[in-house]
Amino acid sequence: MKELIEKYDPITTYFPPLKAQQWHYKVHPYFTKQPGNVVAKYIEHYTRKGDIVLDPFCGSGVTAIEALRLGRKAIAVDLSPLATYITEQTCIGPIDVDEFQEAFNRLEKRVLPFIEKIRKASKEYIKEYKIKDWYPQGVSLPKNADCELVEDLFYRPQLIILAHILANIEKEEHKRYRELLKFAFSGILHRASKTYFKDSKDAGGGNSGIFTKFRYWVPKRPDKRDPWELFKIRFRIIRSAKNKWNDILGDRCIGKDLVVKTKSATQLSNYIEENSVDYIFTDPPYGAHIAYLDLSIMWHAWLKMRVTKKTFEDEIIEGGDYEHTIDHYKDLLTVSFLEMYKVLKLDKWLSLVYFHKDHKLWFTIIDAAKAAGFEYVNTVAQPLSKQTFHKIKNPLKVLGESLIVNFRKSRRVFPAIEREAVPAIKIIYNVAEREIYSKGGATSEDIMRAIVPELFEANLIDKVALTNMNDIFDLLVTEFDHGIDDRWHIKPEKMDKLGNYIPVKDRIKYYLISILRREKQLDLDKIVTIILPLLINGHEPTQKEILEILNEVAFSKDGSKWELKPGKPVVFQQELGFNNEVDYNVIPDLSAHNRTIYKLVMLGRRLRFYPYVGKMEYPEISEKLPKEVAILQGLPINNIDEVQRSRIEQIDCIWFFEGRIPEFAFEVEETTNFLTALERFYSLLERFPSIGTQRRLVIITPRSRKRKLTQELLKSSYAGHPMYMERKISYLYVEDLEAEYPKLVSDSEFSSNSIDRLLSPPETLEIR
Repeated sequence: MKELIEKYDPITTYFPPLKAQQWHYKVHPYFTKQPGNVVAKYIEHYTRKGDIVLDPFCGSGVTAIEALRLGRKAIAVDLSPLATYITEQTCIGPIDVDEFQEAFNRLEKRVLPFIEKIRKASKEYIKEYKIKDWYPQGVSLPKNADCELVEDLFYRPQLIILAHILANIEKEEHKRYRELLKFAFSGILHRASKTYFKDSKDAGGGNSGIFTKFRYWVPKRPDKRDPWELFKIRFRIIRSAKNKWNDILGDRCIGKDLVVKTKSATQLSNYIEENSVDYIFTDPPYGAHIAYLDLSIMWHAWLKMRVTKKTFEDEIIEGGDYEHTIDHYKDLLTVSFLEMYKVLKLDKWLSLVYFHKDHKLWFTIIDAAKAAGFEYVNTVAQPLSKQTFHKIKNPLKVLGESLIVNFRKSRRVFPAIEREAVPAIKIIYNVAEREIYSKGGATSEDIMRAIVPELFEANLIDKVALTNMNDIFDLLVTEFDHGIDDRWHIKPEKMDKLGNYIPVKDRIKYYLISILRREKQLDLDKIVTIILPLLINGHEPTQKEILEILNEVAFSKDGSKWELKPGKPVVFQQELGFNNEVDYNVIPDLSAHNRTIYKLVMLGRRLRFYPYVGKMEYPEISEKLPKEVAILQGLPINNIDEVQRSRIEQIDCIWFFEGRIPEFAFEVEETTNFLTALERFYSLLERFPSIGTQRRLVIITPRSRKRKLTQELLKSSYAGHPMYMERKISYLYVEDLEAEYPKLVSDSEFSSNSIDRLLSPPETLEIR
């Protein structure tokens, strides 16, 4: 039952996009591609193995690819023959890669002598040469193109060679390899055309106007590429991709697990059984943003794909050569949602990607889905693999990135509800404070990413985007501090007003969940002493109030200690960047000193603390950490003098609870002077005395050094009155850390107490 409940919880957090790292990313160009790892997370969450996943606007087939990789079945639908062709050819597998190589070798043997002849030919010869091989002639390009016909997109030598390559591909007898060679040919057309130009920003050296301007734009100085060299590169990319796909599939054959249809999304129920689909993930077209069929004309012409007038009439876009109206777009989109509703099973989910600069289109999408009967559940702001130029230029004025909207086909009917009018500024402050609380200091991007969905849902996005409230920075400055760690924090003078934007009950519940997740079991007195310092907003809850909320999220087996109830009792539904899939036992190549700090970071994240790493070690440690493991980018402590700050910043590692309160501080003694370490700890104690009472100021040292260190401590001015440092620090032996680390990171009962048990206080050491 727990598994079922968790399956149907909506996803509420974003995933770091890894588009360029996907094996299929560079197989063939397309106008829009979703990061495969993000799509995979949604498919894993909302489906089980064997389920049917549908994408009615499949594009390059990312949804189908990830569904198949995860052991699901896939239905990929698109009106564009190019889109379904790319999807089908990418998904085909497994294939005999050696046979594919042989097919390429046969092609090279046939075409290379002729290509060499054309390469060496004079301009006069090329001009007079009559092309004998077939190529698309007389095919008109869209009205906004810089060339009139498809053949005009190519210089004559490139056109001659391309025609010859294609003609000889058609001679390949084996159909599967013939189609894959043609697939490679299709993948080079944009690079072999006049639309291609050198681009210093592109690691590959260039780009095409088709994918940068979204029209057949010819630059002033096109970059002339050799078609056969392009083809060889593309072949190697596809061969490598198929090798990886073979490894993923193993003995499994795609076969009937994939259905690809070149059809309209407005007719899904004509070829898909009603109530048969388990999940829909899709990225629909957005108004006049991209005219897919217009942009695909070059490929359709070369591949001899049939695209009729009716195909263009049925395209769900605004504008294009057929000058479709916004009403045309809205009407067809609404019909497609009705069809999605028909084929989806009851209580199953639809996740829809929204990315468009026109915020008004958002309401068209939401209204169309609701009109079809879908229940709107939530929206997640999802970072892009690459930020747009507009976003980079205006990081605080361009709201959000892509949005993933989650709908459910529910048994219930949800009437329209008028939301209470809330000022946009109230929402902004509310979200900002919530993000700062949950992350222990939030970046501008953290806050913006959280603000956008709430503004959309409150129907206030236009008001914020189009008025002088557009600059969120000016609003945040009035209530929050922007620290040297590049994160927002609560202003010291506003601390007495803390909590104005978050109900105190919600914050208590949030803190209770966080504490019990980390400590597993705690008694009430301990819980109260941890909770009260966090609620510094003028309202001090009684033990009875805390107990009432505790009963909602926790239970006690023995009548003494509390632990979390099963399930997901999360208030602010987010995972705070923690990732249980990280391999904690993989330790990178670092110095002994930094290897120890690396392990401390991983242990801290395992305990759901926010680790801070000293200024000297931060660059190397942060570079080596897995992308899923986040650490604080600066010291999250405000209102301290510069001397204190400078000393604390040098502490090797600090674990912060909720990103604000230090629970453990570590100094690795191998390279740090012992007295210097004590000096740094003392500066931390001046601001946070409680860390000393818990003996969580930790010196990490080899066991062989314990006698010498204790002698240094007891002879120093830090021992005895008034500092009593010998009562506040502990030792953690390097040998114990090395031996216990693998056990700790794999222990399901791992808690702060597990660390405490490894610590030794100085006064227990024998001094001779």
